[in-house]
Amino acid sequence: LESGVIQKVGSEKSERVDVRVIFATNASLVDMINTGLFRTDLYFRISDIVIQIPPLRERREDLRYMASEYAQKNGKMLSEDAFNMIEEYYWPGNIRELNQCLGRAFRNCPKELVSSDYLDFGLFN
Repeated sequence: LESGVIQKVGSEKSERVDVRVIFATNASLVDMINTGLFRTDLYFRISDIVIQIPPLRERREDLRYMASEYAQKNGKMLSEDAFNMIEEYYWPGNIRELNQCLGRAFRNCPKELVSSDYLDFGLFN
């Protein structure tokens, strides 16, 4: 990462590369460093730009837009009662859970307009 030079497995020659690497975690790296679960030197290698995005449950204003976009990509629309139910839910699994919940609803609803009856929050239903 530091030198911008890699050597592919099985190759004998080095190559210069220009890459950006994105790391994501839901854990506090500072807490992990303090407990010895994450290397300090690695943190300083990867923490050039840190972007902290709050969990979905703290960005409820984004839920309607995100759900609408996902529905549109799947040729569906969500009813107002479905939006209300989505906005009230806690979303412990964040965006992955939202996509899975909506995916189940879209597969199970034969109509274009998906009501809250088709929403299944899985484990936390």
